[in-house]
Amino acid sequence: MGRKRRSARKWRDWVSSLRHRATDARGAVTIFMIVVLAGVFLFTAVFIDYARIAAMQVQAERLTHALLRSVMSAYEPEFQSGYGLFAFGESDPNKLLDIAAADNLSYTDLDDSFNLIPLQVGDTSIAMSRPLGKYDVFNQQVQEEMKYKAPIDFTVEVVEKLRGMSIIMKETTQTVDVLNKVRVPYEKREKAIDDLIALQKKTALDVKELAKMVMHPAANRIASKNIGSIQSLADIAAQFSDYASKIAEDKKRKKNKKSAIHTEKIAKYKSNASSLISKVMPKAGLLVIQHGATYKDAAALMQTIREENQKIITIIKEAKSRAANAAYDRVSNTHTPGSTNTSANSSAEAQIAELRKNLEQLVLPEELMNRMESTYTSQQTDYAAIRQAVQVATGEAQQQVARTSGSALVLESKTIAAARLLDRYLQAYMGKPESPSGALGKIEQDVSTARAGTDTVAANEKKAKQSMKKATAMIATIAALGAGAKAANVSFDEVDGYYQSNLEFNRVVGGGSNAEKSLNSDPYDESQESMNTMDILFGGVSDVLMKSRNEFFMNEYAIHYFEPFDVMMWGNLLDSVKQRDASLAGDFPIDDLMNSGSAEEALTMLTVDQQQLEYIVYGFNGPVANLTAAYTEIFGVRLAIRTAEGLVKNARLGHPLAVLAAGIAYGVERAVMDMFDLFSKGHTDLSDYLKVEFEYRDYLRLFLLQTNNEKKMSRMLALIRYNTKINPQERDTYATAHVRTGMKVWFLPGITKMLRSGYNNSSVEQGVYYADQQADYSY
Repeated sequence: MGRKRRSARKWRDWVSSLRHRATDARGAVTIFMIVVLAGVFLFTAVFIDYARIAAMQVQAERLTHALLRSVMSAYEPEFQSGYGLFAFGESDPNKLLDIAAADNLSYTDLDDSFNLIPLQVGDTSIAMSRPLGKYDVFNQQVQEEMKYKAPIDFTVEVVEKLRGMSIIMKETTQTVDVLNKVRVPYEKREKAIDDLIALQKKTALDVKELAKMVMHPAANRIASKNIGSIQSLADIAAQFSDYASKIAEDKKRKKNKKSAIHTEKIAKYKSNASSLISKVMPKAGLLVIQHGATYKDAAALMQTIREENQKIITIIKEAKSRAANAAYDRVSNTHTPGSTNTSANSSAEAQIAELRKNLEQLVLPEELMNRMESTYTSQQTDYAAIRQAVQVATGEAQQQVARTSGSALVLESKTIAAARLLDRYLQAYMGKPESPSGALGKIEQDVSTARAGTDTVAANEKKAKQSMKKATAMIATIAALGAGAKAANVSFDEVDGYYQSNLEFNRVVGGGSNAEKSLNSDPYDESQESMNTMDILFGGVSDVLMKSRNEFFMNEYAIHYFEPFDVMMWGNLLDSVKQRDASLAGDFPIDDLMNSGSAEEALTMLTVDQQQLEYIVYGFNGPVANLTAAYTEIFGVRLAIRTAEGLVKNARLGHPLAVLAAGIAYGVERAVMDMFDLFSKGHTDLSDYLKVEFEYRDYLRLFLLQTNNEKKMSRMLALIRYNTKINPQERDTYATAHVRTGMKVWFLPGITKMLRSGYNNSSVEQGVYYADQQADYSY
């Protein structure tokens, strides 16, 4: 019993103890703080590492860019110093990247320092691309190099000079273009007119032979005369009285038993008369056929005249709306700070414009063509009436010869009637000088009036051809001199190989060079070619002013970094010959030049490195082809400008085609002189109306505007490779670097790994956070 009470008491004490312990608050704060601080610590630790990781990402990115810049600082010095281009050198980029990484992280921890972000570099790699030999890469670097220099230099050195010549050249090119186009149909038309007049005159001349067989010249009466030679129907009528009297006298003698004394003369009269009569009608019949043929041929010639005249009208009309004029106007309207109005000569411009306005005089009036047409038509109908009259007169003559008595008044009347018709015909269709007042004569007079002033054309054409021979001989002599420069071919072959390689590298089809340029032997053709060239050149300059094309920057780059040939070498070579023989002045004697002491030295200067700019423009694989092409085009430019002067100086001639012939003759002669100036001075005066120097390099600058840009780039890259012995196709300009950086994680690497830090290309491995960075760099 007592034991049970003790057990119950113990149970109550134990329950009471448990109840007391359950309600005891001592130590609760400590546990709460542990729970709270554990959460705060976890949160803080994660965000400390996250902040370190964020800072490490920035540092890693900066480090990667810095490492890549360090690597790319190893550019090719020859490209940069010689051509303003950047491309990676021949060093190993991966090795440079590793060295740069090691140098950037080679710091030493100090005892009292605390490194919050202890970076370490893992794997690194670098990939190079975009070689300089690619067109887009080369073009981009050229634009960067020339974007400030090119527009300023081109405007100051070229545009300002051409601006003063733009209007006069616009008028000249338009005028020469239309005159050259008109000249061909004009000459065909004039030849057809001459052929038509000559055809009518020839037919009329044959009719004159018939007139002589009838009666020429016509008279109001036919005087009697003794029997004699019979050349016409008029002679038959004139001698009939004597013929009849002799027959009567012989009859009378017979009655008186006397012998006839006029038998021979009577027989002669009858024989001569019959012989003439037998010729008249066949002649008249043949002339009917001839007039039919004349009419047919004349109609064909008249059609040619009308067609060619219409061509002239169309050409003149189309010339009034010439598209190329806009380019000249844009150049003329260009204004640069500090510039003044430098128009070459406003009166000269007006004179050339006036010449073009006078082109209407080259058009044949419709009234004159109608008269031409009616003249050959009436010639046929007029002859039809003549044939009828001649037939009547001839028939009467046959009857008259059969008579032995009476008078020849009827024959005389009919012969005079036929003769008068023939005279009127001859007066109308013989033309000048025999019948200047006739229908054909008046047409000739009107044609001569329209051609007034053209008498100088032939002489000027001959003069122009002689001057063209000098120009052609000059270019041919330079070409012949180059034939001896065989050693220079080696350099051209090497560059051409590089050129073809770059074309293939850029997958450009058609690596052949341009067609070789040569002068036309016909001054008219050469003048037209020169005007076409001026249209292209001013069009190119105009395009540059409107929009700075990629090609423009490339052209200016070529001008700044590639040397042209020393054009004065030819002048020096020529001077050395003239010192020995002054009579050779003005000529280009090939034999004397080849034998001069300077020729051998000159031939050594024909390598490609001495004529880089010419090679870029034309791309011929030979020591003189590029030079002669340049000189040919320069001659064309000089011819165009000098022809403008020639048109003004010869405007007094009046007839547009006469002015053209004289202007071209003047232009060719002066252009040849300009070429000698270029060879002796290295420049020419732009014009007599604008005395500014235009350098040889400036001419090439213009010619660059009309060449293929892709081939031009390949030639430049080939020359760069030749001059530096470094292949731009093997030198890259763009790099992509991959750098892996690591940093030890301080707290809870598992949670950091789980959170992945929020950055791509990152990972946590064995308590180290790794970030993969990529950087790109282009020159």
